[in-house]
Amino acid sequence: MLYVPGTVLAADRDLAEDAPAGVEDERWVRYFVGNGGLVGHGWLKHDLARAHRMYEVIAKSAAARQHRDYCPLHDWMRERYRLSFVEFQALGFGLHAGSNIGDSEGPPVAVTAEYFRPTRIADRVEQGFEAIAAERDWFREEFERSPEHPRRAAFEIQPFLRRPALREEVGRIVVLAPRAIEGWLSATGAYYRFFDLARERGGEEMERFRRFNGWIQERYVGHLVHVAHPYQERRTLPGSGRVIPEITYRVRRRGESKTSDAAIDLGVDLVLIEVTAKRITAKSLVEADATAVRNDLSMLVVQNMKQLGRVIADIFAGHATLPDIQPEYMKRIWPVIVSADGVFQSPSIWAYTQEKGGAFLDFPRTEVPAEVMPLVLLDLEEFEILMGIVAEGESLVRALERKTSPGWVERDFKSWHKDDSGRIGNGENAFIAEELRRAFRAIVRALALPRPEQQAPDKQREAA
Repeated sequence: MLYVPGTVLAADRDLAEDAPAGVEDERWVRYFVGNGGLVGHGWLKHDLARAHRMYEVIAKSAAARQHRDYCPLHDWMRERYRLSFVEFQALGFGLHAGSNIGDSEGPPVAVTAEYFRPTRIADRVEQGFEAIAAERDWFREEFERSPEHPRRAAFEIQPFLRRPALREEVGRIVVLAPRAIEGWLSATGAYYRFFDLARERGGEEMERFRRFNGWIQERYVGHLVHVAHPYQERRTLPGSGRVIPEITYRVRRRGESKTSDAAIDLGVDLVLIEVTAKRITAKSLVEADATAVRNDLSMLVVQNMKQLGRVIADIFAGHATLPDIQPEYMKRIWPVIVSADGVFQSPSIWAYTQEKGGAFLDFPRTEVPAEVMPLVLLDLEEFEILMGIVAEGESLVRALERKTSPGWVERDFKSWHKDDSGRIGNGENAFIAEELRRAFRAIVRALALPRPEQQAPDKQREAA
């Protein structure tokens, strides 16, 4: 294993003579981040439910329209492709089904626009194909963008995730892989479609979309927390599972600050949740570029460790006041970071992040008498599973205790929940199941033609 990085990291040409000395060697960090794009794969039912909630519900809500960085995402999509978000999801799901790409008993088949003729979107399918499929020349250009990096030829998968289907000269659409089309249907795939639309509108609009999308993600995490801790109006006693939203406060000579995106009061335990919309960039995943990897881990993990540390310090210093929270009675603080897309966790990743950011969560007992527990890194799907465990009636603290035990603290949450014989709960989040049903109902409505009795008389005769 010491020689494996030499086969994929062209920049480290001395590995054959100078193998990594230990797990903390930074070259291992690049190896695991660079491989993370190949191993990370979401659960389709979570992906569909999350995409629907974030971009069909939250992004169109009254609260969204009042946000200072509100972006009319659905108007952008209709202007560009004449399709709504749900109609796009219907198009993608139709291709997933029509291509037989998920059928292990037979080969996949090509799909044409004719396949969608009996649907409401029949007259707009060609515009939709522009966003889901590309001709061979487009893929060739994407793969030849960095010919100086041989690693890209072996590790580049991003074009397949952005355009999961190949458009043949005769107009047929060939879905390239199950993961490609499922990634396109996910919230991450939707994010990149909206990002491309924002980028077409200029740099200022692109930055506004980034901020707005960060708010959507924070709002979604808030939905998950509240569903797992319902009836907040009845949780009036300290320690009863009260959810405390972000609070703005001021500190002399430092100005305005904010508490964590969400805090959960569990008596002598306080869970602090920091949400980040930062993603690992293609340069890190595809080229394992040292600078890109360091920057991404800093933005995704280290800076949020610093933010959590500041909040903890300010709570115990009396600068930040959480309603009905008395810091002197706190025994444990649980710092949690939730990201859109996680990193492939390994001892090397943890050694690096602890070296760069561990000091932010390390306090003398004279300043923070409570014990600050090991950091928990979660992607959105893992957070959905965790909140599903809580909604089942299981203890959030017990789940965090088990996940941060010595055998699991440096592994992905999903690994723990799948492989630990002492795991807690089954993680079947009822909220996700219900949102998936809503997404499917919306897809059916987007595709189904109105019944003859619902049509005007002339349309009824035509249908007959």
